[in-house]
Amino acid sequence: MTKAKDSYAVEFARKGGKARAKKLTVEERRASAKKAAEARWAKRR
Repeated sequence: MTKAKDSYAVEFARKGGKARAKKLTVEERRASAKKAAEARWAKRR
């Protein structure tokens, strides 16, 4: 992978989570967070 492609990908990867959260509704964000928390807790058991 060239350096230009790598920096391009990094630039948009940084925006990914914030951009996704911005477009989701409160209910969708809550459901996503709940699913993530359940997955984390399932690993510990």
